[in-house]
Amino acid sequence: MRGFVSFAVVLLASVAGLCHADAADARDFRIRSHLVSCVPYVAQSSPRTCGAAALAMLLSYWDNPTSEGDVLKLHPEIADRGTWVPLLWQVPQKAAFKVEYGEGSEKCLKQLLRTNRPVIVFQWAQPKVKRPHMRVVVGYDDVAEVFIVNDPGAPKGERMRIAYREFEKLWEIPWFTADDGSRKSHLYVAVLGRRNADDVR
Repeated sequence: MRGFVSFAVVLLASVAGLCHADAADARDFRIRSHLVSCVPYVAQSSPRTCGAAALAMLLSYWDNPTSEGDVLKLHPEIADRGTWVPLLWQVPQKAAFKVEYGEGSEKCLKQLLRTNRPVIVFQWAQPKVKRPHMRVVVGYDDVAEVFIVNDPGAPKGERMRIAYREFEKLWEIPWFTADDGSRKSHLYVAVLGRRNADDVR
């Protein structure tokens, strides 16, 4: 996001899910690359709307056609102030989706991608530009050592490649501040599927 993002002091309440499984299928770790091929690309329309564009990509992938404008209608404040970080999981939750979010890792992203779940990440815009930004991770390639992302703010942002080392540095932006002043970084947000009526929230 090119602009200001409000950093919220929120409770870390990540849903235990794929990224926090105790035992993953060992066969998964032999998969050297994976691409979630049908994630639509949405470019942001203004400097502060990368979060709205990222949400539009994520929701549209899950058969919930959504435009950046649809998100802005629900939260018009985004256009002026940027995306309040908790909206990244609250908007999908209100659309009746199960959502997993929290402090992630390279392994976590790959586990989600292998199950065809694209992931929103909260990062710096560029390594030397400390400006908040949101991207959608759609794949990875261990041979080339890159993550593949849909970057709503880049001129050629569809399926853009970012080296693992650079991706990690971009991901160090803090998003959670505890009462003791400690901070969390590496925010990821993923939709796991539709929420059933009998799901316990």
